[in-house]
Amino acid sequence: MKADNYEYPFDVILEGNLPESIEGLHDTWITYRFKAEIGRKYSKDIVFRKPLRIIRTLDPGNLELSHAMSVANIWPEKIEYSISTPTKAVVFGTSVTVDFRIVPLLKGLRIGTITTNVMEIHEFKLEPESGMSFTNSYKSQRKIAADEYAVDNGEDPDILNEEAEGFEFARHIELPKTLKKCVQDTEVKGIKIRHKLQFTVQLHNPDGHTSEVGQRITMPFSS
Repeated sequence: MKADNYEYPFDVILEGNLPESIEGLHDTWITYRFKAEIGRKYSKDIVFRKPLRIIRTLDPGNLELSHAMSVANIWPEKIEYSISTPTKAVVFGTSVTVDFRIVPLLKGLRIGTITTNVMEIHEFKLEPESGMSFTNSYKSQRKIAADEYAVDNGEDPDILNEEAEGFEFARHIELPKTLKKCVQDTEVKGIKIRHKLQFTVQLHNPDGHTSEVGQRITMPFSS
């Protein structure tokens, strides 16, 4: 072939059950590459490689992207609270808005710092081979985003309804935009990644001691 630029268009049909790419973890990964090779008779073959990322996304009509998620709880004679997000799942690299509603039930109780952490949980499992009776597994977690908010107890509480006064506010949390800092939810080939929102509300009691209430919510991250 004479010197020139040559193009060879091609199509590849990927199997529907092909594991998606998993990148950004230190312990394990799943990656794909295109490989092109030019064979030469009298010299070394020329080889080109290009990374290929396979991702799975939620359908735009998926209910997790349109339905809100909320949790509510009460500590008798101390505090009532509810926490909600506009959707049950979040798209990788975007942000999440968290709405808080806190009602003190104890006179003199002051609300302290409210901490929100976005946690990423990793579970790795090596299934036993034929004839082996044990399974190797490992679990860890990391904080990928955080937010702290101090309630101004000096302001008059909001009137939430005819029977309750408390605090209502929203917090906006930006999520990481790189795979080194955050990985999408997945469960494939012994690799399981999940995400949770973790909340802690600090309470300053009238007698001087400090206590806390906490809550965890599972929130899938989609590519």
